[in-house]
Amino acid sequence: MLLVAPATIFLALLFVLPGLRILSFSVMQERPSAGESPVWTLDHYEKLFTQPLYRSIMTRTFKIAFMVTIVNLLVSYPIALGIVRIRNSWIRAFLVFAVISPLLTSIIVRTYGWMVILSDRGPVNRFMMWLGVIDEPYRMLYNELGVTIALVQVFVPFMVLSLVSAIQTIDPSLEQAAASLRANRLQTFLKVTLPLSAPGIVTGSVLVFILTLGSFVTPVLLGSARTMMAAVLIRDQILGLFVWSFPAAVTTVLLVATLVLLLIYGRIVRRWSM
Repeated sequence: MLLVAPATIFLALLFVLPGLRILSFSVMQERPSAGESPVWTLDHYEKLFTQPLYRSIMTRTFKIAFMVTIVNLLVSYPIALGIVRIRNSWIRAFLVFAVISPLLTSIIVRTYGWMVILSDRGPVNRFMMWLGVIDEPYRMLYNELGVTIALVQVFVPFMVLSLVSAIQTIDPSLEQAAASLRANRLQTFLKVTLPLSAPGIVTGSVLVFILTLGSFVTPVLLGSARTMMAAVLIRDQILGLFVWSFPAAVTTVLLVATLVLLLIYGRIVRRWSM
């Protein structure tokens, strides 16, 4: 108990107490004047779930978070598998550095870079027009597509590092045993490598999902009023309207929904890996 006490106190002071404070804000009317007692209410949650505008923002936030997580996993798994399979330590170290190197650049700079790449006259549209895939520039900015693409790139390092850590722990003799039982490479991957890397899949998915839910810079720069996400809504409510209780309700819903969804997801993946 003495050994875990410092960490427990640290987490309680920096996470639990502020979380309870946010929860209390979410069930009271806007800050009362000096000397007035707070009035407790659930109107903010009713407003969040009944008004189409706010309901669509929450739905869009979770949809983009799911899409970014799934696409990120599909993109990152081959990269992580390739890094682990390379035997040359220098090449492996170089690839790991190449994966994490975008973290050395500000997310604002990277987002502005995506604004250039995905613009109507950017390299992506020009290349597709050169191939004859499209006749006119395809709009990829200020919509969900542009936000999703940029967020996938931003969070690739977190997913790759989580997967590399998990895949490295897999005993190579297990794959050799599967091969000796006449399993081909695809069967070995599906029945040995993929299930045993489930902890890395869970860890990376949790990180990417939570980070996407709280994304602010990328949705602001690459999105629009029609693609507003929860973090932007919270900013607008606090700094634009100077209210606290409704943003606190949005934050509480995000937290509770995320914990429930990740608990279900984690159980499914753990059963699959058994």
